[in-house]
Amino acid sequence: MSVAPLDAPPPEELERLQGRPRVSVIVPNYNGRHHLATCLESLAAQRAEAEVELCVVDNGSTDGSSAFLEQRFPAVRVMRLPTNLGFAGACNAAVREARAEVVAFVNNDMRVEKGWLEHLLAPLRDGSAEASTSRIVDWEGRSIDFAGGGMNFHGIGIARGHGEPDGPQHLVAGPSLFACGGSMAIRRDVFLAAGGFDEEFFAYYEDVDLGWRLWVLGYRVRYEPASLTYHHLSATSRTFGYERVRLLQVRNPLFALVKNYGERAFLRVLPAALLLTTQRTFYMARLPIEAFRIELAEGGGSGRFRELLRKAREGLEDRLAISKVALADLVALHDFGLHLPRLLRERAAIQARRRREDREIFRLFHDPFWAVEPPPEYQDLQRLLCDELGIRELFEES
Repeated sequence: MSVAPLDAPPPEELERLQGRPRVSVIVPNYNGRHHLATCLESLAAQRAEAEVELCVVDNGSTDGSSAFLEQRFPAVRVMRLPTNLGFAGACNAAVREARAEVVAFVNNDMRVEKGWLEHLLAPLRDGSAEASTSRIVDWEGRSIDFAGGGMNFHGIGIARGHGEPDGPQHLVAGPSLFACGGSMAIRRDVFLAAGGFDEEFFAYYEDVDLGWRLWVLGYRVRYEPASLTYHHLSATSRTFGYERVRLLQVRNPLFALVKNYGERAFLRVLPAALLLTTQRTFYMARLPIEAFRIELAEGGGSGRFRELLRKAREGLEDRLAISKVALADLVALHDFGLHLPRLLRERAAIQARRRREDREIFRLFHDPFWAVEPPPEYQDLQRLLCDELGIRELFEES
């Protein structure tokens, strides 16, 4: 994809970007003391033509992270938050305090190669993009975690190459729908102009939402595979319990699609997204559906079904066990309804500033019709919705 640049930096800032820009490298941390030394030592070893400030923004940690940083890394600026604002809130707070031309974000459970930052700065310096993202591999460097970002049509993010052996096919630089928030750089003025990360996301998909929004507003994101990062996968999120992570992973894609799709696509995609989300919730619930089928009552109820009805009437069996994961999905849908007025207001503001049509952005989705559940009936339903609601033709036009 080739598009004209938007909002070039002022001459004095462009001169800084092309020379020795000031870069604030921001590491959000929540009870990650055991990761910090490896992460910060790799960042301190960077070889880049830049004035680099390292900043750890601590999300109310209780594991002694702040004291550890003061003793072990006195040169690192520590920004202490009283409570956990999530990845999005912590990063936004640090960017507001920064005075650099460029801000970069790194997860605390990562380590970076020495040329990590220099390669991320390259497209910002030459004007080919306003944001950039790295090639991310597992801790041993054997398999890909992220080689550029994409998305399916109803908002589920795609880490290109995920799980594949690292190889030459992942070394091709190019546009990316979004920059992985765990390893990215962006012009600070662009980050602020675009609204930064949506803090209501808390964590997960805030980077997908921001990247998609950047393209809508006319900016560009570039995947730079020479910038290499190693990742301890989900080291922080696994401490919260999967149901809490699941809530965000189900809710936040719905948030993003409301805000970023153009009108034509939005009206077609939202009904399909909600129905497919409901189907996925059903799979997680694993309910005994036969107990709800009146046609199995055999003309008034007999056997097990009649006994269920009797107990229900007596109030002895008015609840069924349901998995935490399925309940998380229901809370996600509940949250979506509560947030919809806000999302529609934000949608109006974003669409009023739109500088690029959906059909140009759809080329970056990578696999728009990826079905996230394997059951044939789910995949059949997705195909039906795409055909009947005209979703498929939207992407065929791009």
